[in-house]
Amino acid sequence: MSMWLNHYKAYSGFIFVFCMLFIVFSFSATAHAQRKNISGQEAGVLTFYRLSGLTPDFTSWITATKKYNSLKTLDPVEADNYLHEEQLRLQYALGTIDLENNYLDIQTDVMAALIEKEGKYFIKVLFPGSTNNEPYFPYNVHDMWVAVIMKDIEKFTLIPVSHEQAVRLQGYLPEGMEKALKLDIVFRGISAQNQPIKVDNVDQYIMLGEIARWSLSMQDFHQSQNDTLWEFIAPSYRTEEEDDLIQLLEGR
Repeated sequence: MSMWLNHYKAYSGFIFVFCMLFIVFSFSATAHAQRKNISGQEAGVLTFYRLSGLTPDFTSWITATKKYNSLKTLDPVEADNYLHEEQLRLQYALGTIDLENNYLDIQTDVMAALIEKEGKYFIKVLFPGSTNNEPYFPYNVHDMWVAVIMKDIEKFTLIPVSHEQAVRLQGYLPEGMEKALKLDIVFRGISAQNQPIKVDNVDQYIMLGEIARWSLSMQDFHQSQNDTLWEFIAPSYRTEEEDDLIQLLEGR
């Protein structure tokens, strides 16, 4: 893991501005039913702990919540019961996460443009504020920050499209003009470091994510319910219907 960790130390100059890039962690729709009572934020952090091998301090998480402190003021016995129940819930979630199928979701805003190079068309995706257009996606629990870095993200920042696709896209992305789009990334964590590094002057733990779905859509789109302009779905993440459709389109 040291090779990619050293590579991403170059990101230390990137200031992630939340007013520009709104990030939401949530479960993918395909997440296992047994984890419905785990929030997206918790799922992301528990995934990190499973991958890094570090031990989370569930007690400090729970005792820092407003609900626990409110109960402690009103009914200390009920507060103790709540603490015990939450500890069991989080311990169970940590032990039962299926890392192979534990998909997480990030939603953010990007700039995109349709460009032509030597007769070939591409969608160029830009992350405002990032260094070398190589973003990371930070989230935190209490005093700990985790920075998610996507494996092979460069494949999704300059996306080749066919001439037919380019003709369709020109109605939404005028050639050479940048336009604000919504980006939805579904990923699964595949590795994590167990020591923090300084990123933007903050100690952050790095988690590497593998992209399962990358979807670009219009921010304001009223002509159709389907506002997706371009989408990638990894074979391992496709539904049977999606796989059949893709094979049909590819003539297989």
